[in-house]
Order: sequence, then structure tokens, then C-alpha cells
Amino acid sequence: MDCSCLNRPFDDMSHPTVRSEAVAIRSAMLAIFEQHWTLVSGDVLHYEIRQNPSPDRQRAVFNLEAWHSEWVAFDSELEQRATEVQEVGIDPMDALHLASAEKARVDIFLTTDYKLLKAARGLKLSFRVMNPVDFQAGGE
Repeated sequence: MDCSCLNRPFDDMSHPTVRSEAVAIRSAMLAIFEQHWTLVSGDVLHYEIRQNPSPDRQRAVFNLEAWHSEWVAFDSELEQRATEVQEVGIDPMDALHLASAEKARVDIFLTTDYKLLKAARGLKLSFRVMNPVDFQAGGE
């Protein structure tokens, strides 16, 4: 999951899409808590969480992220792969997330970032990039 997913359960639930995504993420977190799935974190995700100006939001997101069981460290190899991913028009932070997911050899990368979802379609990745609602609906 990227930072957009981990933040979603704390967003304003008045919009149906936000609410649906939050429910799907809560469901995914339950599967992680029950150790059916693995949450991957790392230096890139920690950096992005820390960019949130709200200490309360940071704390809430870090509490979810704390359930990770794998860690991806930032290194020159990750940075190089992210640079390659950026060449097809992916935002630098998103490219770092995708490179981290690739390094961790994930099966699925969840995001609520629609721009990233669209851009990732043009990449040859070893994993699928999905919205949590689509994943929950059986897109696994």
C-alpha cells in the first residue's frame, strides 16, 4: 500500500468513493492483522508519511503502517530503478513507491491515486497496481 491508502481510512467519509476505498482498506488491514497478507513498508513510505503536516494524521497512519512485516531500505539500486520508472511520466515519489514494491517482490500494490493507477498501466511491472476496491471485488 502507498501513503494514499494508509491515509484513506482517516479521510472525510462523505464522498461514496472515499467511503468505499476506506472500507476496502480496512478489510485489507484486517487480513494483514490476521496474517493472511503481508504489508510492506520502508524508507520511502516513512518519508512520505512524515510529510503530512498534521501530527495526529502522521500518528494514525504510522499506527497502521506498524503492521508491516517486510521493510524496503532506500539504496542506490532503488533510486536507479525509480529514475527508470520516472522516464515514462511517473511522479518521482510514486516511482520510488513502485521501485520499492518491485524490490520487495510484491504481488499487488494498492493505491487510491488515480493518476498513478492510470500511469502504471503503461509500465511492465512484475506486480499489479490496483485500487483497493477493485482488489476487494475479486481482482486478485
